[in-house]
Amino acid sequence: MNGTLINKLNYYVIQPIRFRLSKSALVLYLQWLGRQFAALATYHLGRRHENIVQAKGVRVARPARFLCGFLRFKNEARYLPEWLCHHHALGIEHFFLYNNNSTDDFREVLEPFQKAGLVTLRDWPRVPCSPTADIHCVQDCIGNVKWLACFDTDEFFIPLAGKSLAEELAALNPACALAVNWRFFGSNQHVQRPRQLVTEAYTRRNAATNRHVKVIVRPERCIRNVNSHGWLYTGLGAATDERGKKVYGAFNDGAQPQRLVMHHYYCKSQEDYLLKCDPSWSVDVAGQKFRTHRQELIAKAMAENNDIVDESALKFAPQTKALLLKFGFSEDGLRA
Repeated sequence: MNGTLINKLNYYVIQPIRFRLSKSALVLYLQWLGRQFAALATYHLGRRHENIVQAKGVRVARPARFLCGFLRFKNEARYLPEWLCHHHALGIEHFFLYNNNSTDDFREVLEPFQKAGLVTLRDWPRVPCSPTADIHCVQDCIGNVKWLACFDTDEFFIPLAGKSLAEELAALNPACALAVNWRFFGSNQHVQRPRQLVTEAYTRRNAATNRHVKVIVRPERCIRNVNSHGWLYTGLGAATDERGKKVYGAFNDGAQPQRLVMHHYYCKSQEDYLLKCDPSWSVDVAGQKFRTHRQELIAKAMAENNDIVDESALKFAPQTKALLLKFGFSEDGLRA
C-alpha cells in the first residue's frame, strides 16, 4: 500500500474510530463512511442512480456566479418574496426554484423576480420532489456556480458579524461545503398569520443552538444526495463548520456559532402550522416519512422554542423591505 492510501485510511477510518468515544456518534460515522464508499464506487464506475450526480469528467471552468440558492417549494407563495429579498440582500446572486405541484399564486408572485433575471423557475412534479430536484440543480450548476446554498423557505441565513453571506463564504472558503447550524424559532404566540416580515414577527427561539445543519456546497464536489441536510463528496470529503470542524451527515453537536447561523422558523403561527399538517405538504422523503407537523402536537409546538428573544435578524429588515418595494410588494412581503 502506498503512503497516500495509508494516510487516508488513518485519517478517515482509524483516527475517527479511536477518538469518537460516543457509541451513537461512532455508529453515525460508520454509516456515513459506508455510504461514502458505496457512492464513490457508483460514481467512478459510471453507474446511474437517482441519488448520484452524473458529472464525472466534467471540466470545471471559472464559474460565472459566485453564490446561488436552490429551493424546492409547494404552496409557499406568501413567503417567497421575503425569502428571496432577504437572501439577495445577503449576496445570493440567483435562485433556482423547483415548484412541486403548487396550487397557489406562485407564478404571479415570482414574475417580477423572473423578469429581473433573479429567478429560474422549474416545474418538478415528481413526488417527493427530493432528491431528484437536488441532483438536477447541482448537475446544472457544475462549472457555472461556485457555491450553491440548499435550503427551504422557513430557513434564513443570518450572518452574526455584520458581513454578508457571500463575504463570510469567501473568507471561510471550505473545501467541499459549509455546514451552518439551525436555531429553532417558535410561534411568538401568534394564532393568525401576522402581516409582518417573518424575521420581524418571530423573534423568540430556543436558547440552544440546534445540532442540525444545512449546507452550502461546491457543486463539482458533490457525489450523492443523502438528505435535505447534506451530501457525500469526492475524495472522501466532508462539510466543515465555521471553525473548520468536519461535519459527517446532518448533525454538528456542540456548535457555538460566532459568524453564521440559520434561523429555522419551523412553527410560525398556529394558522401556518395547521397548513403544514397536510401530509402532501412535504417535498422530501424524510418529511413524508417522519411527519413532524401533526394536529395532536399543536399545543406543544405553539409553546416550545420561545425561551429567549433573538433580534439578530432585524438588522437585515431595511434591505429586505427596500428590495420588496423595488419588486412591487409591500414592506410585509405581500403584493402592493
